[in-house]
Amino acid sequence: NAAALPETMVEAELFGHEAGAFTGADRQRTGRIEAASGGVLFLDEIVSMPLGLQPKLLRVLQEKKVDRIGGTRPVEVDIRLISAANLDPREAVRSGRLREDLLFRLNTIELQVPPLRERGRDSLLLFDTFLNRFAAQYGLDAPLTSARDEAFLQTYSWPGNVRELRNAAERFVLNAGVNPQPLEVLVTGQRQDGGQPAEGGLKELMDAYERTLIQSALRRHGGRIADVMRELNLPRRTLNEKMTRLGLSRDQAVSEDTLES
Repeated sequence: NAAALPETMVEAELFGHEAGAFTGADRQRTGRIEAASGGVLFLDEIVSMPLGLQPKLLRVLQEKKVDRIGGTRPVEVDIRLISAANLDPREAVRSGRLREDLLFRLNTIELQVPPLRERGRDSLLLFDTFLNRFAAQYGLDAPLTSARDEAFLQTYSWPGNVRELRNAAERFVLNAGVNPQPLEVLVTGQRQDGGQPAEGGLKELMDAYERTLIQSALRRHGGRIADVMRELNLPRRTLNEKMTRLGLSRDQAVSEDTLES
């Protein structure tokens, strides 16, 4: 993890060093790149690698050789490199955090993992998995989620992605036996629409669910109807009819989002 290491240690950790290369280097150390020869090296948070070391990594990838700190000759290596970043690497290039030539060398095959907010019902499946895991860990019964909870799971933006979802599941389990609360209250501290959870029959619950979905999509897209239609896979007429029936307006959703921000 390039972000977890002090900048002064990254070079020695990756490339290794010879005995006496610097103060405290009392013996030779094999770097991670050399140790991975013949296998796979995974570099997490690649955009956090110091800019000064990025050309050295680029040379390793191009020439299949690594230079230990204080070494007199390069060591041949054969690695497959996998790297990960928590932001768009092209944006990192534009902001001066990642060298463009290194990006060109790294992205032979690129896999984009969408954030949780773009993964539909995945949030429900993951939350259920975490619920059962924490219930077993604490010796408790897994609490049931309401329709309102499930609507929140699929419409909340989850800025902390799976880590935030996991924490929410743990809190939901622990609170269930002492102070049961709607999931949105546990996560945000307040209900998104400022009202009470929907009650009543299936129609009332479905209306509340649809309202939450459409309202959240309007907020995410700044009221741009075309983007909302594309996300929810709805024709314009159907979306307009639902918004009218549910008392939603584009301007209201955008202004509420502005006030909350």
